[in-house]
Amino acid sequence: MNSEPALCLLLCHRDVDMALACLDSIRRLCDPKIRFRIHDDGSLIGEDHDRLSLQGDVEIVTRQEADERMEPMLRSFPACRKLRRDLPLALKLFDTILLSPTDNFSCIDSDVVFLNRFRNPFCADTYASKAVFMRDRENSYCVRSWTCALNRRIRLPNRLNAGLIVFHRSMFDLDLIEWFLSNPATNAIPSMREQTTWAILGKRVRCEMFDESQVRVMRENEPDEEQLLAGHFTARTRFLLPKYVERSLQADPNATPATLRTKPCGTCSATQIVGYEIRRAWQKLFRP
Repeated sequence: MNSEPALCLLLCHRDVDMALACLDSIRRLCDPKIRFRIHDDGSLIGEDHDRLSLQGDVEIVTRQEADERMEPMLRSFPACRKLRRDLPLALKLFDTILLSPTDNFSCIDSDVVFLNRFRNPFCADTYASKAVFMRDRENSYCVRSWTCALNRRIRLPNRLNAGLIVFHRSMFDLDLIEWFLSNPATNAIPSMREQTTWAILGKRVRCEMFDESQVRVMRENEPDEEQLLAGHFTARTRFLLPKYVERSLQADPNATPATLRTKPCGTCSATQIVGYEIRRAWQKLFRP
């Protein structure tokens, strides 16, 4: 097994085309080059493996292999095992980092595309805090505002997004995760449990956030800033992705690489989560 750090990606068959655009942008524009480790959620087929292997130095971890290796690791953590069984994104939370052969861990979503030449930011040793994430548009967490107000142990960064993660494997605290997931109040928004767990871990190690002017969750009708290096195209803006893939293909692969800047994470208050809850309820009520 190659012991050099690799950038991880959890992938399903449906998203292979999108992932290929993401990986290609990194392969072309990252300096120096980086290896990829792709975790199959169980749906990839042989043709997917072949296409992904064309992206260079690629290792694919099959679902069967991951299940066999993860079972003894989570044997003493029932809440972690249950989340891994029930939530597909939990494979990203547990498998990608616990199966990492090195302490330097990094992971990216299949809808993050790099737009210009950049210096390799995927090594935790590069940063003072040893952990870096993206900044989200909202405090999109699985806990309610009153849970945060009543439980002082639940401390969250301000607007953490897990689309791009740089972390130390040695700081991945399964005891803390088990405590958090064992609390029924953490299941208020089940789809956000993976991201919120990363947030709990990130706040514990005083994580940093990538500068939003360089790396951000994309929205429609925003200024097309030249300094933007990477965009995260979530479901809300997935339709914009082809335009930015084209922009990425036009980037100069020989340009001087830019360095990604980071900022302090800040703290998410219960009041800020109230704001997110109100906006989420409003969108549900008046969604077309």
